[in-house]
Amino acid sequence: MTQQAGGFTLTFQQRVLLRHTPEAPCLWIGRGKADIDMFRGNFSIKDQLSEKLALTDVSITPQGQGWNIRFSRGDVAHSTLRITTDAQGRLEMQLHNSDQTNNRMWLRLAAQQADHVYGCGEQFSYFDLRGKPFPLWTSEQGVGRNKQSYVTWQADCKENAGGDYYWTFFPQPTFVSSQKYYCHVENSCYMNFDFSAPDFHELAIWQDQAVLRFDCASSYIGLLEKLTALLGRQPELPDWVYDGVILGIQGGTEVCQQKLDLMREHGVKVSGIWAQDWEGRRITSFGKRLMWNWRWDSELYPELDKRIPQWKKEGVRFLGYINPYVAIEKELYAEAAEQGYLTKDYSGNDYQVEF
Repeated sequence: MTQQAGGFTLTFQQRVLLRHTPEAPCLWIGRGKADIDMFRGNFSIKDQLSEKLALTDVSITPQGQGWNIRFSRGDVAHSTLRITTDAQGRLEMQLHNSDQTNNRMWLRLAAQQADHVYGCGEQFSYFDLRGKPFPLWTSEQGVGRNKQSYVTWQADCKENAGGDYYWTFFPQPTFVSSQKYYCHVENSCYMNFDFSAPDFHELAIWQDQAVLRFDCASSYIGLLEKLTALLGRQPELPDWVYDGVILGIQGGTEVCQQKLDLMREHGVKVSGIWAQDWEGRRITSFGKRLMWNWRWDSELYPELDKRIPQWKKEGVRFLGYINPYVAIEKELYAEAAEQGYLTKDYSGNDYQVEF
């Protein structure tokens, strides 16, 4: 930590992470009300922002092996940033607002113009995230990934189903910099990581407190090892996954068998069958969907209980599909409602969505 008149610079393992002056503060706070609209898994997210305040004044107090930094703007508002290192040598930042009505925070991490940034979960449009903001929110993929395209505009007009470049099934508040450090935010609220500015990365966090962790390494492999030591490591996949193709099939037991036989006749090694409609079909105004009751449909897949062990002996595994929804007209919905497992709306009733 290096202090200057009215500001400071925080360096961790030769990387500048925070830079604050009264003219260019690193922390902003505010209050807003989320306006979130969802239709068939597609989300429109807006913020009714009533205040955004730069905290220009700082006072720094050493504490143990770290520091307490108090950010303020006169007597209007203040926040505290506790900076320490944990037992594994990671840098930890604990950010907390004094007033819980300030439910928005914007932390600006120092950046270099030549930086490249990777991560934020499973991002499909860009590998290098530099130059764009990335809202972190789970949603359907939508139609297209460019709001300027005609097909995406048509999908928006008809079903509010047009996708955008950041839409993903798996967002994650973690990124890796080409300076070979990672940043991970432990919160699970809505966030927006904006890598557009040349000299800072702005992390918008819709909450009144946050915990951030950082670590560095001399190589990307070493950095990945440190990051997975924090977040957990993917178990090694079984050998059979690599020993042939996995076929995506739907339509019933015999359809699976016919296509498996056809592949074998043409000399294709098959290691698995993935069938998403093992639980049956549901006809709605939207068209043919899956029956989200998560029980084997013996009419569409007769003798599947016998065919699965037979296929396994032949070196072919059977894989299914599941999601966290339950169909309202079936027994699993009734069981989940009785046990109190369903998401509730603001009135405390079971939250039912149109699918």
